[in-house]
Formats: sequence, structure tokens, C-alpha cells
Amino acid sequence: PQRFLILPCHSQVRPEQQREIFKRPPAGVRKIILASNIAETSITVEDVMVVIDTGRAKETSYDPYLKVGTLATTFVSKASAAQRAGRAGRTKE
Repeated sequence: PQRFLILPCHSQVRPEQQREIFKRPPAGVRKIILASNIAETSITVEDVMVVIDTGRAKETSYDPYLKVGTLATTFVSKASAAQRAGRAGRTKE
């Protein structure tokens, strides 16, 4: 029997796949959502029990020397970390 249901949640995931994260898994199956910082402000998943936050996010910036936009992985601020933590279990009783 399957013990884990692993689902991605980021901007490149198709909407029909993203909807899967809101469905309850079968009995005895633990749902694991691998999320980007899209989950920081955009969604609330009702049955979240535990959150493991890497404290990292991809952010865009402009490199004036190369004259291009870049995407860099950075550490999030304390405020962002607090916001992420606040989203977890918000609906849990």
C-alpha cells in the first residue's frame, strides 16, 4: 500500500494538478506538498499537519552590468518566515 502522496505546488504546475493538494488523501496515506513561496500568501490547505520550511525563496533582480534580469535563490526575511508559519494550520482546531 502507498504510504505517501507527494505533490508539487509552484507556479509551473498546471491548475488541475494544483487542485490535487486540496483533496484529502485516503486513510493511512500522508500527503506531502513540496511548495515554493507561492504558498506563503496565496493558498491555505485545510489538512496541513506539519510544515518544513527551507527558509529560501527565488527572487528576481536586475543585473545592471549584464543588463538582464536574474533569478536567485535567497534566504527569506524573518517577516516572510513568520507569514509562512502563520499560513500553516490556520484552519486546524
